Amino acid sequence: MNPRAIVGVVLLWIASLVAVGAWQNETGQTQVLAEWAAADNKVLKAANVKITELNDEARRKERIYAQNQADITKILEGERQDAKRKTAALIASYRAGVFSLRDPGTRSAHPAGSQGGATTTAPSGGDGGTPGELSGTAAEFLFDLTADADDVVRQLDACQAVIVSDRSIK
Repeated sequence: MNPRAIVGVVLLWIASLVAVGAWQNETGQTQVLAEWAAADNKVLKAANVKITELNDEARRKERIYAQNQADITKILEGERQDAKRKTAALIASYRAGVFSLRDPGTRSAHPAGSQGGATTTAPSGGDGGTPGELSGTAAEFLFDLTADADDVVRQLDACQAVIVSDRSIK
């Protein structure tokens, strides 16, 4: 055999090995990349499903929270309107003379029981009514003051309802 032919066959064989190695390396890298991409896609799909579930849950909680706040506000406003009507009716009844307010700390001009004939030296009220009776201005002030205090209580109740609502959303 010719040494040049042998060297040529050996070189051809080496070139063939290099070509096959390069081809297999490229195929192997492609296969590994495809496997990594498939694994990443599975993880990404699972993460996207979890993100969607968490977003849906967050939106559900937001809807519940918003509805609770709207309900609390509606109840508070209804109670306020009802209280205003009752206070207005109470003041109207007072002005109509259905009832009167008296100061229990003043003594009546016509005492009963153990006080004998003692008379009061304090003024009997600003409107010239019976002794101990509050003036119209003082009585209306007290009605408004109690209405304001009741409104503060309603607001505090609403605040407590908001806190309970916030804590109950799971």
